[in-house]
Amino acid sequence: MKTVAITGGGTLGHIVPALAVAAVLQKQGHKVFWIGSKKADERAFVEARGIEFFSISTGKFRRYFSIRNLATPFAVLAGYFQARGILRRMRPDALFSKGGFVSVPPALAAAGLGIPVVTHESDASCGLATRIIARRADVVCLGQEQARIKTGARVVFTGNPIRADLNEGDGESFRRKLGIGADMPVVLVLGGSQGARRLSDTVVQGASQLTGRCRIVLQTGKGKLYDTVPEGVIQFESFDADYADALAAADVVVSRAGAGAVAELQAAGKPAVLVPLGTDASRGDQIRNAELAGQRGTAVVAGYDDVIEKTAALVYNDVLRKKFSDSCARACIKDGAQAIAEVVLEVCK
Repeated sequence: MKTVAITGGGTLGHIVPALAVAAVLQKQGHKVFWIGSKKADERAFVEARGIEFFSISTGKFRRYFSIRNLATPFAVLAGYFQARGILRRMRPDALFSKGGFVSVPPALAAAGLGIPVVTHESDASCGLATRIIARRADVVCLGQEQARIKTGARVVFTGNPIRADLNEGDGESFRRKLGIGADMPVVLVLGGSQGARRLSDTVVQGASQLTGRCRIVLQTGKGKLYDTVPEGVIQFESFDADYADALAAADVVVSRAGAGAVAELQAAGKPAVLVPLGTDASRGDQIRNAELAGQRGTAVVAGYDDVIEKTAALVYNDVLRKKFSDSCARACIKDGAQAIAEVVLEVCK
């Protein structure tokens, strides 16, 4: 039996894929533990899966001017020494990093202690955290073949890890719970774990153009529910255990274009309308993810000005939805979590 430290966080976009890898390792009889941020919701999400969780100080470098950037180096340094202490006590055989600003201190601490490090990048372009960790990593796993990174580490294309229960959802049960008939199309709008207010606002404002012939299930993000929504719109703060049910019930999904979300939609065979974050709010990785999905024929790429129009075009065209679903089946790599777990076990001391 091996012991593997796992790190990642900041959003569920880093945590959920890492949990898919953790599940594979646990199923094979190995022990895993988690080093993450001090966010209570992240701890609860991980511990609910039976994984021991250790929190450290974290620092995030913001791509805009903020006085908080001045404190970032000190927070990262504190996190490094905290992670080093945890790793000394737990003595893992390897560390797996799923990226995000939370993962930098534990990954660097592991490398400093001689613990093998495997990191994974989901996007078509590598983020800052991955580029930093790759300098000290043993292996860099890539979720997309188009990704490029300069590193002395071994680079392996594994695909993106997908949660094992993704295709086990009960769509009929979810529809019954919401009072939606079997013949009524469902549009599922996902904004990620933190919600996407501008996307949600756009959908709510344009809902009248859709709800006559479909129902909209809107995930707003925690603490971001609307006081009122138009008829035909059903809102949730977030999904957890019922996410697979909601996805199974959906005929069309409107989503941001995070790499994890795109990979899950392809694995589920869901026709999607992707509205990526722009360069004003990110490094542009979602734009590239969406472009690649569009080129593969697995999704439609939209902006705020035409997301309603493009969603309607999918909702009202059965043949087009079938075409997109078939393209998803061809493009999807479903064993990413297994491939990553194998790499992690290969490097174990």
